[in-house]
Amino acid sequence: MNARLFSRISIGEKILIGLSVVYIIIMLFTLNLGRNSNLVVRSFKQIEEEERYLFILEEIYNENLFTLRHFNDYIHTRSRDSFVQYEQHRRIVDVQLTALQGISSVYTFNTSYESLLLLDSLDELREFEDFLLDNVSNGRFGMNIVLYDSQYVSLVDDVDRILIRLLEQRRSLLQTLKQTNSEHVQYFQGSRIGILLATPIFTIIVLLFISNTVSTPIKKLEQTAAEFAKGNFSKRVDIETGDEIGKLAKVFNDMAKNLQTRTKELEQSKKDLEQEVRKRTRELNKQVDELERITNIMVDRELKMVQLKKELSNIKSKK
Repeated sequence: MNARLFSRISIGEKILIGLSVVYIIIMLFTLNLGRNSNLVVRSFKQIEEEERYLFILEEIYNENLFTLRHFNDYIHTRSRDSFVQYEQHRRIVDVQLTALQGISSVYTFNTSYESLLLLDSLDELREFEDFLLDNVSNGRFGMNIVLYDSQYVSLVDDVDRILIRLLEQRRSLLQTLKQTNSEHVQYFQGSRIGILLATPIFTIIVLLFISNTVSTPIKKLEQTAAEFAKGNFSKRVDIETGDEIGKLAKVFNDMAKNLQTRTKELEQSKKDLEQEVRKRTRELNKQVDELERITNIMVDRELKMVQLKKELSNIKSKK
C-alpha cells in the first residue's frame, strides 16, 4: 500500500521526501551523538565530584589523625599548645565534614551507608571529646584517663576502620567510574565515526532509490519508443505510477493504441484497394479481350470486303 501511494506522487514530491528522509536520518544520528556526548560529560562530572569527595575524605582522615594525636597529648599532659593544635585540626575536620555533607546531598551516589555511619561516628567521637574536655575543666583528670583508655580509644578505632573502609570503597568506585567513562568515550568516538560513515551511505542509498524510481520508468519509455520506431505498435509501457512519467507512459500507450488502430485501418484499406484494383484489372482485361475479339471480327470483315472487291474487280475486268 505504501509503495502504491509512493508511486502516485510526483517526481518533485519524491525528491522532497527523499531529502526529508536524509534530513531525518542526519538528525537522528546527531541526537544519538548528542546523547553520547552528554553521557561523556556527565561521566567526567561524576569523576570530578568523586575525586573531590575522595580528596576531602583523605583530608579528613589525615586531619583526624593529627586531631587525635594532639587530643591524646592534651588529655595526658594538659599542654596548652596541644589543646590549640587540637582545636585547629578539629575545625579543619569540621569544615571538611561540612563540605563532604554538601557533596553527599547533591550527588546521591555519594550517600552510602558508610558515609552516614562515618558522620554519626565522628559526631559521637566529638561529643565524647567535649565530655572529656569538660572533665578537664572540672579537674577530673583521673576519670579522663580511665575513660580515654576504656572508651575513647575504642571510638577512635571505629572511626579509623570506617574511614579506611570508606576510602577503599571510594577508590574502587572512582576506578569503576573511570573505566565506565573510558567506555563512554570509546563509544562516543565510535558513534562519531559511525555517523561520519553512515550519513553519506544512507544519503547515497536514498538518492539511488529516488534515482531508480525515476530512471527505470524512463528506460522503459526508451525501449518502448525504440519498438515504436521499428513499427511495433503492439508494445506497451508497463508503468503504473501517478507521477509525470506515469502520465507520459499513459500518453505513449494511448498513442501506440491509436497508431495500431490506424495501421490496421490502413492495412485493411490497402487490402480493399488491392481487391478493387484486381477487380478493375479483371474487368479491364475482359473489356480488352472483347475489344480484341471485336477488332479481329472487324479486321476479318475488312479483309473479306477487300477480297470481295478484288473479285468484283476481276469479274468486271473480264467482261
